Amino acid sequence: MGKLTVIQDYDLYTVSDHETWAELCKRHSELQTNYISKAYTDGYKKLSLDQDAIVKIDEISKLLKSLSGWTLSPVTGLIPTKDFFFMLINKVYPINIYIRKKSEIDFSEQPDIFHDVCGHLPLLTNLKFTKFLTAFSIIALKYVNNERAIEFLGRLYWYTYEMGVLKEGGEYKPYGGAIITSSEEVANVKNKNIPKHDFDLDHIFKTSYNPFKLQNEYFVINTFDELFCCLENLEAKLIEYLLLPEPDYTLRNYTLSGSIGRTFNNVIGFLNDVQYKFPDAISFVAGQPDENFFDIENHLSKFHTFVNHLAETTGNTERTVINNIGQYNRTKGIVNDILAKYLRNDENIIVTGEDILITVGAQEAFAISVSTICNRNKDVILIEDPSYIGLSSFAKVFNYDIEGVSIDEEGID
Repeated sequence: MGKLTVIQDYDLYTVSDHETWAELCKRHSELQTNYISKAYTDGYKKLSLDQDAIVKIDEISKLLKSLSGWTLSPVTGLIPTKDFFFMLINKVYPINIYIRKKSEIDFSEQPDIFHDVCGHLPLLTNLKFTKFLTAFSIIALKYVNNERAIEFLGRLYWYTYEMGVLKEGGEYKPYGGAIITSSEEVANVKNKNIPKHDFDLDHIFKTSYNPFKLQNEYFVINTFDELFCCLENLEAKLIEYLLLPEPDYTLRNYTLSGSIGRTFNNVIGFLNDVQYKFPDAISFVAGQPDENFFDIENHLSKFHTFVNHLAETTGNTERTVINNIGQYNRTKGIVNDILAKYLRNDENIIVTGEDILITVGAQEAFAISVSTICNRNKDVILIEDPSYIGLSSFAKVFNYDIEGVSIDEEGID
């Protein structure tokens, strides 16, 4: 998180930058009179934003914290999805320190401080909306490594916090920040020819968007309660969309050809999501072990045996040994000597502890082995086809040439 945060060096803003801010705020104030939702304008008034000079993020952060418990973090550009949702869960909102140029005053493709502050902060004073935002982020963070899931959840985020519309007094009024900070988008909402749909998760999940053009449609809520209520079924609906649209019992032997597309790399995440939601589902892809074989209690009971062993071999007290175990340790592992004895006694394999490197899983072991042994410019990696997706995905991501070798019941064909 620290690497994402920058310092807002206020002295770097030019006179032209402050003039741009003032002009944007003037336009924004004119729009607020009749065209923007009361939920937004109430929050905007609470913030008492400077209309003539770019706001100081630390000052507005202190005010916001007193109003709703949220704080602000200065950043530059777009931040990674996982970090973004993690910040929201912790009631921290990222604010870009960049201000658009005068030539971009009508539209800026890059996120800037005006959009983030004037577009999004007012709703962070609304308790009902922030409850929705944090609860939504908790769900999103669970699926952050699944591209399809983030695509669906991104649509929900887009059609609410960015392009959301409230029906107030029989009129359509925006609460989404991307509408509110664009006079053209506000006018687009008022256009009777642009469809305004009732808020519906199915419809939203099926509706793509273009962030660089005026929207072709909007989704309307009557109160923020509708957003929070949708969270009850959000995860179940998401799983429904991640699954195949119809039952399909065909066993497929996916090849390792690059022509199968990027979705091949998402198979393991998708199957893990399915298995989490449906624990009785049978997965034919290696990667998720059977919990029945973990035997955690037995492993924990051996902890003191290990502590006593280290105390005897090192001469340290038991407390010193335990404290050392909790500290940063050798990256090669801390039980290497014991493994070396086991290999010598049970397997007749003669090695020393220094010859052993312990990894946290097979995929890390493959990554180390491949990157150490193979020359990506000369070598071709031969693996069984079908094979463990962790190895094939690693090879493709880091541009190693791989070829599948067909197998049958008796092994390599």
